[in-house]
Amino acid sequence: LRDREYQEQTRHYVAVEGEKLCRSLREIAYISDIKRSVNFIFFSVRKSGMTAREFSEKMKKWGILVRDCSNYPGLPPYYIRIAVGTKENNENLIKTMKKIDS
Repeated sequence: LRDREYQEQTRHYVAVEGEKLCRSLREIAYISDIKRSVNFIFFSVRKSGMTAREFSEKMKKWGILVRDCSNYPGLPPYYIRIAVGTKENNENLIKTMKKIDS
């Protein structure tokens, strides 16, 4: 907690990589309603024809865990939450999500 330089580097990384991840998500046709808060990104997969549960199960089969938000009170069953990860993990996430779109 005393390492202020590490904290600043982490804040910068999350800001930069989070914006890149949001831009990549916007390029996927079935993704909508993207909202970002610090290191989390929240979005709908409704246009994919799948519920969040179905989508998260498909991603899990490819070795990627995403948060199915269908149990959030008052929220439609189409929302997913992801966290900003390493560059490699973010790229793999987007690459895998694009497979669903094709």
